[in-house]
Amino acid sequence: VLPLLGNHDLVGVKPADGSTPEADPAAFFRELFGLDSSRRTLDVSGVRFLFLDTAAPDAAAGTYEGVVGPDQREWIRRILAETPNDQPIVLCSHIPFRSTFLQAKDGPTAPLPPNLVVRDAAETLALFDAHRLALVLQGHLHINELIRLNNTTFLIGGA
Repeated sequence: VLPLLGNHDLVGVKPADGSTPEADPAAFFRELFGLDSSRRTLDVSGVRFLFLDTAAPDAAAGTYEGVVGPDQREWIRRILAETPNDQPIVLCSHIPFRSTFLQAKDGPTAPLPPNLVVRDAAETLALFDAHRLALVLQGHLHINELIRLNNTTFLIGGA
């Protein structure tokens, strides 16, 4: 079992007692699992796994949004620079990069808010264009969903 940071792991984003929000809401998660970072890589049997931190706290709103952000995209660029183009990659993200959840529920034009999907998914996924992004493992939504887009499979496991 490998831990992946999710929105419920953010501690003190909006304290119920009205106190000041935590400076680093993910610190408790990292400490609990002995991690230096909420993002990391792991190679297993020739497959490179990238674990992303996609639950970005929004202290002003007292909530979170799905985002990768420029710092994490730069980290991905560095990882991909040392990854052979044909090596299979599995991207792991709590908040989904792709989903048809609200379209299935509310109709084909229903927009997905930034707390249900990664808002900068398109520019992040573009980093993998020259690589073999085989699978994106996602969670967060309380559904099971499979999307096959080009040569990538996107799976959401019901949270």
